[in-house]
Amino acid sequence: MNRDAINLRGLGIGLIVVGVIVILLGGLQAYQRYRVLREWTPVAAEFVRTEVRNEKFDTRVWRGRADRYIVTWIFHYDVDGAPREAIADPDVHGTRAQMVAWIHRFHPGQRVTIHYNPANPGEISAAAYDWITFAHAVWVGAWGLGIAILGFVLRRFA
Repeated sequence: MNRDAINLRGLGIGLIVVGVIVILLGGLQAYQRYRVLREWTPVAAEFVRTEVRNEKFDTRVWRGRADRYIVTWIFHYDVDGAPREAIADPDVHGTRAQMVAWIHRFHPGQRVTIHYNPANPGEISAAAYDWITFAHAVWVGAWGLGIAILGFVLRRFA
């Protein structure tokens, strides 16, 4: 076994480890959303409006600036007869094109089921048992799988 093969084999093992970690992060994100859906209290709410924030941030590439869009939703709901208003977000950010599905998820006046934290009724989640709630976790897991597969290929053919 020559030195280049050993280096590729080591790189492959490193990529496998990184891939597994990324898969686990995707799984953790999916589990956290599932846990909210199972443990928090569901309540009917009226969707009020969507707000989209564009946070510019500095990049290291050519000293540029990039856009990071963050979507938030405002809901009205009642807990034990007391009216409340709270903000929820999909817990993801990205380009405007990536956020379009989140921007158009709800329409003003729409009645939806949200979940609130029983320990803190002002903390809410608009997560649901649908593809969009778990899409980011699946995307992260798919990236991890791709990285791990690349590691296995490098390790195998080194």
